[in-house]
Amino acid sequence: MWLWQLRIIAASCLTAHAASVLHIDNGIVAADFDETTGLVAFGHAGQASEHVEFSGDYWELQVNNRTLSANNGCNSSTVKQDGNNVSFGYLCGNLTVKILYNLPTAAQHLEKQILVSYASTATEAGTIDFEAATFMKDTLARWATAKQAPTWFLRSNAWNQGFEIAGFVRWKDVKSGVFVSVANPFGHQLASAKACADGSPTCAAITASYAGKVTHKPSLQGAEFITEPLVLGLTTLSKYSISGLSTGEARAFKHAVEACQLDRAARAAGTVKVNVAWDENDYQIDVGVDEGKAEYRRIFDRNAELGIDHIVYEPRNSLHASRFNATDDWGWEARLDAVAYAKSKGIGLMAYAYPTMQFEEMRQYWVAGGTNALSLAPAEVQNYFIEVMTAFLQKSGGVGFAWDHDIFAGDKSLQYAQWRGFARILRSLRTQFPHIVMDHRQTNYMWGPWYDLSGSYAEPIAGDENPESYGGFAPTLHTDHISADQARAVNYRYSTQQLLPSSRVPGFIFHQSERTDDDGHFYCTVRETLCVNNSNTRDFDYLGYKYSLLSSIGTAGLNNVFTMVPARDPAEFEHFPEGDIAFIRNWLTWTDENMRKLQNTEWIPSLPAPSAGNVDGTHAMLENEGFLFLYNPNPMELNATLSVDEAIGLDGKAGEQWDVTELFPHQGPIGTWEFSESILVSVEGGSARVLELKKRPSPASRPRLQGLRAHSHFEATSRQVVLQEAVGPSGSEAFATIYMPEEQGVQIVVNGRVCEHAMPAGAEEDVKVKIRFKGPRLTGNAPVVPLPSKDFAGGWYNGTFSIPEAYFQQLKALGTSYPIPWTTSATGCGLPHCVDDSKATWLVPTRLLMAPFIRQAKQDMAVRLFLDGKEVQLSKSYNSRGRELEHCFLGFYFDASQLEPGVQHDVAVYLPKLEPGQFFGLFWQNTRTVYTDQIDSCSVLPGEMGSPEPIEVLV
Repeated sequence: MWLWQLRIIAASCLTAHAASVLHIDNGIVAADFDETTGLVAFGHAGQASEHVEFSGDYWELQVNNRTLSANNGCNSSTVKQDGNNVSFGYLCGNLTVKILYNLPTAAQHLEKQILVSYASTATEAGTIDFEAATFMKDTLARWATAKQAPTWFLRSNAWNQGFEIAGFVRWKDVKSGVFVSVANPFGHQLASAKACADGSPTCAAITASYAGKVTHKPSLQGAEFITEPLVLGLTTLSKYSISGLSTGEARAFKHAVEACQLDRAARAAGTVKVNVAWDENDYQIDVGVDEGKAEYRRIFDRNAELGIDHIVYEPRNSLHASRFNATDDWGWEARLDAVAYAKSKGIGLMAYAYPTMQFEEMRQYWVAGGTNALSLAPAEVQNYFIEVMTAFLQKSGGVGFAWDHDIFAGDKSLQYAQWRGFARILRSLRTQFPHIVMDHRQTNYMWGPWYDLSGSYAEPIAGDENPESYGGFAPTLHTDHISADQARAVNYRYSTQQLLPSSRVPGFIFHQSERTDDDGHFYCTVRETLCVNNSNTRDFDYLGYKYSLLSSIGTAGLNNVFTMVPARDPAEFEHFPEGDIAFIRNWLTWTDENMRKLQNTEWIPSLPAPSAGNVDGTHAMLENEGFLFLYNPNPMELNATLSVDEAIGLDGKAGEQWDVTELFPHQGPIGTWEFSESILVSVEGGSARVLELKKRPSPASRPRLQGLRAHSHFEATSRQVVLQEAVGPSGSEAFATIYMPEEQGVQIVVNGRVCEHAMPAGAEEDVKVKIRFKGPRLTGNAPVVPLPSKDFAGGWYNGTFSIPEAYFQQLKALGTSYPIPWTTSATGCGLPHCVDDSKATWLVPTRLLMAPFIRQAKQDMAVRLFLDGKEVQLSKSYNSRGRELEHCFLGFYFDASQLEPGVQHDVAVYLPKLEPGQFFGLFWQNTRTVYTDQIDSCSVLPGEMGSPEPIEVLV
């Protein structure tokens, strides 16, 4: 344990240490301190050579219009060790400054903080006016075994220009490094290569600081002003990188952030499951009347059925207040009946909070006009919110808050003090109520991983959820696909650029219902005071929701944030099938059962970010086994090439294997993978694929199967490789790789059918088998005619097709199992206000739609469709329903429901000039994949033919 100290005292190249050395060790990492000069080493516990040596440890504090440091304005230090804390105390005139180093329990990082207080209690009535802190200034650091000069990588804040997240020093020759990060959004980190004292080129000169004015009142906030810490962590330079940062570096930093979060105890009980009911436009619901109460009880009941245990509750109540005058808002007592009913269903209610509004009691602290008026910087404001919100939770039975609007008001020079004040409010609430859930919106996404250590998750989709606010990057007619793709793209950025740990990456499940009605009215707002209870309330994307649910679980499975659930509309509530309720509930239960793996969710670095033309995905591994989530936002089936190594979160050596089971879209085994293999995995168009990998205790005996949903074994007596329970989409071809046993002349049998071309003597050790499944081609997003060539750039696209009878049978069966009384006009629904369901292409899923899918399509494109020589009218679909907004344009479509099955048709599409590959093809919509075990044919492919050439992936 003392090897570092002996080496540092006797032979350090950085500085000499005559005084004794203090050592702290939490069993994971350890640090050494010289009593005079401070930090001298930090590294892995018990590994003498795996550490960073430091020289020139430094601090500086600008406070009360003075600049203080160990060499300026302060007496010599007193040193104290208390467990895994080491502190250096200084008397600086009438102030006491303490430099505190801490190794948190079970953490992998070291923290350094500066604490300042008045030396005498007689002066504590004054304030401590903080301006800036410097934790390191040209402090030299080097990896003990490095021979080459270090390099530096700064991760800037991608959403907030001029702000930084962390800096990374790299010693590439030893594949190791250290990260440096001030644990608030305002830190600055800098390093450069510099010669060590002995002339070695292996040192880095590190500076870390932050600036921001804040007034600390000891009488209201405690005697000491405590800076946010500087956080140091050890990193590994791994094989793969994303956006310039090694996955090992990102992982180490995220572990440190997560270790600093204050909601870890709450998370032990299960994943977050919350329905943010403003996404159901619950402000339209008047719970002051019986109809509104019944409507909201449907929301409670549906959430309980799905396994969701928190709801952000914000309806209107005409008995107590006007929706349009917030000064007479209704009190907490009127909510108690809803609290009681929700509690009876196992649900807690969360309140909606705008902290910078014009609170009259805090008028003297307003710093601006309008709704962003109140500053959170003053201690009096912080104490006011702590007192009021504590009382609210105690009296109302609430279980959390949804923070919206903003936390900043007035001049930007106030931002640090206001952020710090908000953090104090949340920290106090989290301490008093450890299990509350806190949702964050508005500008939360801009401020990086240190912004919110006491809440629950960052801002879902990093912006406004209203569908009119965003569009999609891949063509689809499903609003849940648009929201899912948007959420994945944002979560990719949260994880890889903002470096949020999985515990803060937000889910976004389903979609918010459009607030602007098809008739152009924005009901129940200041602009349109008329409230109607059925403005876009029937809006559930029945055939798109699974893609959305799994997109969220695979990228943010610890924070399951739901939007619109099928409840407000009586028909959607009544007819939502039990099987779909069970599907959602079972996956939420799955997140609880696999929390520790989901905590390690990372994006697969060998795949592109979510984008058109690509498959993207994540892995969630623990102790060398876990799950893969793959997503194909495109209408056509695509292949992803995966490397069985750390790219998917696995460590191993040659010969080690994993059994692979598909969990979605089908359930069953798909083969055995071996370490360092390159695996081609197909993902259906507009769908997800979830795989589970379990480590084998020993290598599998041959045959070893890849690429087919089946079980395999070898029957020695009949000399047959037998594949049983093989399934695939009806009418499709599947290609399997079989690593063969050593026997010669072996037959391959699939579901009892002997494959053509038995293996000859001396055959290769692995063979490729092509299997065709019987039946009409029944897949989601089935191509109407063969896909265009990759160099097609517009003009005429022709083909012939006939519609299988099975398509209409499937749609008819859906109408029986999900019998919603769909409307096709804005009149005649029997209510004073009606909405045309058919305008939303994700509604009325019993329609057979034909869609020419174009990447980045424009609503004014001259696209024409001809059937049997006659032009038919193409309709336009928008994510914003009846609002025809260019950025919400989804694409063109034709309702082919009236065409006869089994009849051959000629089809021609005329397209304007496009970029090569921009037109994806003509696809059926609302068909669903059907799996079958019926084999039409099976053949061994000759030579090295193998699997078909993958569809080209556009990077």
